[in-house]
Amino acid sequence: MANRAVCYCKDCQAFAHFLERPDDAVLNELGGTEIVATLPRHVHFTQGLEALVCMSLSDHGLLRWYTRCCNTPIGNTPRDFKTSYVGLVHSCLVKRAPSLQDSFGPVRMVLQTDSAKALLEHGADVNAIAKDGGTALLLAASSGDSETVRNLLSKGADVSAKFTETGKTALMLAKEKGYKDIADSLEAGGAKQ
Repeated sequence: MANRAVCYCKDCQAFAHFLERPDDAVLNELGGTEIVATLPRHVHFTQGLEALVCMSLSDHGLLRWYTRCCNTPIGNTPRDFKTSYVGLVHSCLVKRAPSLQDSFGPVRMVLQTDSAKALLEHGADVNAIAKDGGTALLLAASSGDSETVRNLLSKGADVSAKFTETGKTALMLAKEKGYKDIADSLEAGGAKQ
């Protein structure tokens, strides 16, 4: 069992820069990192364990795991091992598996969206398309983030954009999940069923 999320926090962005990988390997177009949150007992390494290393950005921050050979981000775990959680970074999962959508379902949370808002304020493309065909509006609508939906609409987000794999629009997702306020905002922004 796992849930998908996109995190826009400064620490996820700093971790991506620490790894010195191309931004699109870790961060999406708006500076977010897609995470698959699960329990550690569901994570198994079949090879490469000797290359696994850990760092932290602060004395109290998450433990951030990556491979020392190629700086591939693996995931994040809390310092307190009593908290059973691992957040796997999307780029370590996509090589051999079916799509993240097929494997884990839709993005269910968008976290720390202030960083994404700041990027929009500085001219980021509001309609940038991620590898799965998703846009910021699709992610915000599917996770119930009404404030971000309104912000994106005010910046000219395309209400007709669809996830590549499912063909669903933000309005379809909002109605499907019962997010009436988001559906109303989208319809006010010109979205059609």
